[in-house]
Amino acid sequence: MKKYFVLVNKEGLPYISIKREPNNCPLVGICSDLASAKSLMKAFLESRDKGKGIKPE
Repeated sequence: MKKYFVLVNKEGLPYISIKREPNNCPLVGICSDLASAKSLMKAFLESRDKGKGIKPE
């Protein structure tokens, strides 16, 4: 079963990776399909825009 990792880069933007690398990026979640990973990214961005997510450094 393929896993999609939703990570956050140093600029505070989420991205999807099939590997948990780099390990120093915060993990938003793990999804089993690409559509779920995209939905999680969208939810993260909406949450961040409302002031509840990770802020860029």
